[in-house]
Amino acid sequence: MGKSGGPEFDSGRIAFRRLQDPELSLMLEWLNDPYIEQVYLSGRKTTMKEVIGKYRPRVEGKDPTSPYLILYDGRPVGYIQSYMWSDYPEFSRFLKKEERNASGLDVFIGENGFRGKGFGPLMLKRFLKEVIFARYNTDNCLVTPLMDNKIAIRAYEKAGFRKVRLLEHPDEQSTLCLMNISRETAAAGVLTSRQ
Repeated sequence: MGKSGGPEFDSGRIAFRRLQDPELSLMLEWLNDPYIEQVYLSGRKTTMKEVIGKYRPRVEGKDPTSPYLILYDGRPVGYIQSYMWSDYPEFSRFLKKEERNASGLDVFIGENGFRGKGFGPLMLKRFLKEVIFARYNTDNCLVTPLMDNKIAIRAYEKAGFRKVRLLEHPDEQSTLCLMNISRETAAAGVLTSRQ
């Protein structure tokens, strides 16, 4: 059992695989989960047409965001995507000039049994090492969880991210919490095989 009495996750069983077109129906299922609706879509339902419109260009490589399934023992348990903030000038204009060269990521855990049990920070550490700082020529990764999303903020902090400041963005219903982790901090983080 883990520290909280829940399962103990093995980081060696975590993997990432590019999202594929047949898995868009799984994305629809996850995105319409009431918990994910609230924290990832600001309480709004989504349709298959919207999922295809948003994620198919990413699957096909026509969008600068790279989509991945989070796997545990080969089974999909969540979604994570990576990008460079400079590829999104409409949003990155809210960042300081020196922050625009950072990478970014967005994530949600689709399977309820993996939420709130210590899986998120362990998975984030692995993604930072294997994707973010291996793929992108950047010294920092910035994330922008909703300030109301205390669970996500705590998971990012446990993975090594630190709060930078609050951000207001006209497309978001809530204030965002800008958080940063440097390449050095991520590399220094102890990636243990068990949590």
